[in-house]
Amino acid sequence: MPVAPAASRSGLSDPAYVQRLLGALERHREYPRAARERGDQGRSTLRLAIAASGALLEVRLERGSGHDDLDEAALRMARRAAPFPPLPPSLGAERATFIVPIVFALR
Repeated sequence: MPVAPAASRSGLSDPAYVQRLLGALERHREYPRAARERGDQGRSTLRLAIAASGALLEVRLERGSGHDDLDEAALRMARRAAPFPPLPPSLGAERATFIVPIVFALR
């Protein structure tokens, strides 16, 4: 399942960049096997700080899913996806912070 749209906490907004960011995250999604077998589902919300170069400066769990293994999978997903696409020069920012919900749902 795709990640939900991201919101920029820093007030910067570029829908095309957000879509590239989400795509980079989605390519590194892994649903933990044990969580899948137990039927665990949830939404982990991450805070990502990204440098103008696309380097991941910080990732932390903003809000947990209620399942430690899903939260850890969301954090690993962000770390594996780094570096992200560089921030668009039009944003004129050295860094941007995004709040990104990662949804783990069984079909």
